[in-house]
Amino acid sequence: MQYVNLTPHAVTIIDDAGTVTAEYPATGQVARAGPQVVGDQDGVSLVSYGDIVGIPDDVSPETILIVSLVTLLAAAASMHPLWNSMVAPWQEVRDSSGRIIGCRGLHAVPRGSVKWGPVSADAFLS
Repeated sequence: MQYVNLTPHAVTIIDDAGTVTAEYPATGQVARAGPQVVGDQDGVSLVSYGDIVGIPDDVSPETILIVSLVTLLAAAASMHPLWNSMVAPWQEVRDSSGRIIGCRGLHAVPRGSVKWGPVSADAFLS
């Protein structure tokens, strides 16, 4: 498997002992979920994430795309053709100052777990 990091920063996997087990440098290409304001409730904007931008055109079946959790969830919800090839950093690891220095692993949305579609304002208000 080849991992391609589509976040704006390096992703470092750190085990429970504090050992770095994998590092994925930032590629300079960032995948994002485009926010869309779908309504307003008492002056608070209601936002849904949908269109995924920044995914390379030439992704092979052996490639795993590392994206943000928001992008992963939006891709799964919209049934993006590559959502099953996406993962996101899981369980942040912080230093003594509270700065994120890595994560424990990579999170995927299990196949078959996506049972929703794009969100409308009505979904927020019901």
